[in-house]
Amino acid sequence: MAFSFSRLSALLPLLGLAACQAAPPPALALVSHEYGYEMPASVPAGLVRITLRNEGRDVHEGLIISFTDPRGSAAAYVDSV
Repeated sequence: MAFSFSRLSALLPLLGLAACQAAPPPALALVSHEYGYEMPASVPAGLVRITLRNEGRDVHEGLIISFTDPRGSAAAYVDSV
């Protein structure tokens, strides 16, 4: 007798098992305005869902940078480009 996936998933709660569903990644919301951005002071490690909402009249862009060197800083990056 063959079981379909839908029949098997219907049995999981009866067996005390939960269906395998990954939790969505944490969100990082960036908001741009004329002459500035709003963002949190830190970002959680790992996979993150990033959104950029433009509340200004001009076009705004965002750049995500990962510092792999523990001595790296935003000031050092700005000086290097």
